[in-house]
Amino acid sequence: MNNSKESGMSTAVEGRVITHDGKIKILTMTYSYVSGEESWDGIESFYSVGIDITKEREEQEIQRRVLNEAYQTARVANAAKTNFLSAMSHDIRTPMNAVMGMTEIAQANLDAPDKIRDCLNKISSSSQHLLSLINEVLDMSKIESGKVNMTLEPINLQGLTDIVADMCRPLVNEKKQHFEISLENVKHENIIADGDRLRQVLMNLLSNAIKYTPEGGKISLKISEQYSPNPKKSQYEFVCTDNGIGISEGFLPQVFDPFARAEDHQISKMQGTGLGMAITENIVRMMNGTVSVESVKGKGSIFTVSVPFEVCVKDETYHDTLAGPSESGDGGRRKNHEKDTVFTDEIYGKKVLLAEDNEINREIAVELLKMYGIEVNAVTNGEEAVETFEKSAPEDYSAILMDIQMPVMNGYEATLAIRHLKRKDAKTIPIIALTANAFTSDAAKARSVGMNDHVAKPIEMDRLLEVLEKWMDQKSN
Repeated sequence: MNNSKESGMSTAVEGRVITHDGKIKILTMTYSYVSGEESWDGIESFYSVGIDITKEREEQEIQRRVLNEAYQTARVANAAKTNFLSAMSHDIRTPMNAVMGMTEIAQANLDAPDKIRDCLNKISSSSQHLLSLINEVLDMSKIESGKVNMTLEPINLQGLTDIVADMCRPLVNEKKQHFEISLENVKHENIIADGDRLRQVLMNLLSNAIKYTPEGGKISLKISEQYSPNPKKSQYEFVCTDNGIGISEGFLPQVFDPFARAEDHQISKMQGTGLGMAITENIVRMMNGTVSVESVKGKGSIFTVSVPFEVCVKDETYHDTLAGPSESGDGGRRKNHEKDTVFTDEIYGKKVLLAEDNEINREIAVELLKMYGIEVNAVTNGEEAVETFEKSAPEDYSAILMDIQMPVMNGYEATLAIRHLKRKDAKTIPIIALTANAFTSDAAKARSVGMNDHVAKPIEMDRLLEVLEKWMDQKSN
């Protein structure tokens, strides 16, 4: 023994040992030296103590992996956010540039009606595109936060496809494409579903097909009813086929990823957020369905959505009420040929009370309603709406259009106050939310306080007229 060793010195090392059953254990070994002069028996000694730290090291390794995964997730999320903000900045600024630029051009050409009309058409199309971008971002936000609820109601598939076809037709006609929607082997046209969400899924599929299919191409949507072991349900298959530019094999696994867009010179100038297919997949999942894609680059794509729906046993109950557009073609509407504006017999000449605090929004609503032959009395907050209605003669107003976010008294409070007034028509007058609060939960809250319906801003006159006709007609009956 080397006497130069210092008595009482300890050394700790960590090592791995293999036990007799083949398991690996991690130990910390502490070695100590005691000289003969200091030992109780006068004998120079070495001592070693081993502590099993296998569990501690395994837990540390798990924590390390979790932290690394969290870091990688955060890094990917941050990159996705950066890419998304970059894409959104471009996609939002493009239509905004058109709106602002065309407005300036129109103001400089006030004496040229044709030029103004052209500018207004371009402003309208750019505004619609901007609104669709905003809706997609809000939809994705709601889906990720779990705030999307399915609103189930009786839906007629033929009526739904008629609406979808009408929405797609202007885009198809513009590109001279061949477009077809068909129901094949569908025994139950009437189902229980969230009609708005199902329409959104179909529109997402078809608008993508139209966008990525060249002029003169073919697009089809085939709906079929499949066998289901549940006697109250049927499996419905929606197959959207196009002969467009197709999707590369490398990008196919990313088709349903949020914000993902293929790097392809053919689509680099096409606007979009990369959210449409992600939203579609999430909605289909909430319906307990599946969505898949097959595609060959340069030959086209096939998207297949398969969803189980509860069927309406008494189909005849819904045929009349859920049918598509009327065969007469005008739905009872008549035109003012001088302004090319459509009036309806049900609402023409009627008087409505409008509560809107924003001056520009108020002016827009008043002018649009007047164009359709509706007399408007506008107030600036909920309290004025209650007072104005209370002072009015019975049946003076045919409906109330109510903004939600207003000073003094908001739209919810004003509606409750009107419904509690001691006059007969306070309970029956249609009160319609006309608001930028556009979520499904907002529509549900509006109905819970006594509103009859909900129309989101920006105002789409076809939707507003449809709602006014519906409730005014019910009130008169």
